[in-house]
Parts: sequence; structure tokens; C-alpha cells
Amino acid sequence: MNIKFLFTTAAMIILSTTAYCQDVITKTDGSTLKVKVTDIEEAVIKYKKFDNLEGPSYSLSKNDVAKITYTNGSVDKFSEEAEAKPTSSGSNSGKLDLEDENTIRQIEALAKNAGESVLAKCSGKVDNATTEIFYDGVFKDDFTHELVIPIKVTWQPRNISGDSKWIRGTVKIAPDGKRTWTYQNDSGGWFGGCARTLRDL
Repeated sequence: MNIKFLFTTAAMIILSTTAYCQDVITKTDGSTLKVKVTDIEEAVIKYKKFDNLEGPSYSLSKNDVAKITYTNGSVDKFSEEAEAKPTSSGSNSGKLDLEDENTIRQIEALAKNAGESVLAKCSGKVDNATTEIFYDGVFKDDFTHELVIPIKVTWQPRNISGDSKWIRGTVKIAPDGKRTWTYQNDSGGWFGGCARTLRDL
């Protein structure tokens, strides 16, 4: 009887210890992430999801973090702004929940569509086109309410040997659906018709 009690008590202690061996990131919008912080760099905080410590690493801009509460109880503060501010689900919020699968899917669909439109501005047939999203730069503008998505479109010119080509820039999607492309840089070479200036897609 005593042995069973000891095993039960030990199991409860292990479970309760495991439950609290996690770091908590409190974002400036009031939401929290249960994680294991792996590195704090000049501009970003790197972490792994607590429920998948063997999985991929993620990064979060320091500008989006109010504080980190570590497993041992110590706290690092990064922003004094509204640590307890409630999360806003309104369309005017500048913060996006990039942990939400629906939000990610919407961003991916918008970026893919915009990437195809950018590519359509480039002359010639292409193969193996892909659109990469730079999530660290994705946000919703508080003033214009535009969704801002930095992307890089990569492709291989058809029937032309050599390295693939790419062009990088930012797509802005207005509340009315209007899309605007701002060119940043490219892989060099000739981009006949490619959007190198601010223009509608």
C-alpha cells in the first residue's frame, strides 16, 4: 500500500514539474507562447515549441515581445507597452497570430497569388517557380490596414541553361483587395517586363 502511494506521489511530482518546465513569451498584443527559448539575438528571439522540442526552431521579432518569463521564475522585459493588453481580433490590429494555422494558410495563398502575378510581369516561359515568404517581416499596417508580406519569387527560365533567377520585394494587400508590389532586389541579369518599381499587381 505504501509502495503504491509512493509511486503515485512520484508520478504526480514528475508531471507537475514537467508542466512548469517551460518558458513563457508574452507578446505586446497580450498573447502568450509556451516555449523553450534557445537564443536571444539583437533583433529576434529564437525558440522551440514546448510541445515539440525536437521540432523546428522559430524566431520572433523583439519588437513583438513584451517579456519572457523563464522556467526559474526570472523575467526579461523587452517592451513596457501593454503587457496585459488583450489580444485584438479586429481587422485593424497590427499584430498577426503567426501561430494560427488559418492565418498562415491565408498568408501563403495571398503570397503565392502575388508571386504568380509578379512572375507574369517577367517575359518568357518559366519552370519550377516558387514563392518564399519572409515571416519576420509580415505585419498589418495600423494606419492603412494593409497586410504587408515580403516575398522572394524564384524560377528557372525555360529552355535556358544556368542558374535560376529570383526577384525580391514586398506585396501590400489593401482592405479592398488591391495589391501593390514594391521591388527590393534581384539575382541580376535581364528581367524584361519584371516589376522593378512600385506598381499594382
